[in-house]
Amino acid sequence: MSDTSTDLTGALARFGSTLDLGDVPAEVKADARRLLLDSIGCMISATRTRMALISDGLVDFLRHGNVASVAARKQHASLAGALYANGRLANCTDLDETFPVGHHFGVAAVVAALALAEVHKAAGSRFLQAVITGYELAGRVASALGLLMLFTEGRLTGFPVVYSCSASVMFAAVSRTGKGLPIPLLALQDQH
Repeated sequence: MSDTSTDLTGALARFGSTLDLGDVPAEVKADARRLLLDSIGCMISATRTRMALISDGLVDFLRHGNVASVAARKQHASLAGALYANGRLANCTDLDETFPVGHHFGVAAVVAALALAEVHKAAGSRFLQAVITGYELAGRVASALGLLMLFTEGRLTGFPVVYSCSASVMFAAVSRTGKGLPIPLLALQDQH
């Protein structure tokens, strides 16, 4: 049995599964909407880059599923295809938001919530709650892990023992399932 004072994973899971949009301050909701628009803007701006062509190729490889939208693509994609393509587009120009310790996780919080809300035909409030949960969990993990680079007197002096860039992104993405937007396993399978 784990000591509840050190059960950090459990604390994050409880927070992620119990956050209620009614308890979220108005300014946090406004920031979440701003960050949502930032991620969508990044996706749209990247649709004319080489990465868009590469992403489209993988979407085609993963099959068309008529399940979820990909930025600037007329035909719907499989869930896996939409998650990959929109995630790559949201980050490829490196214009997406940056958390104070150097992590970008809107790519996961927004992209996963968008795709899963579309698949589940979720209400806007449920979608916004999922985005906020993703950002909050990722922010807590990123803050605990710290900076991605070490500086002394303004000069890069090294890197931490654990390079943690992906950890916060993963928490942002998986928090969707805790907010009633589960990933449908059939949508991830090959569709014929």
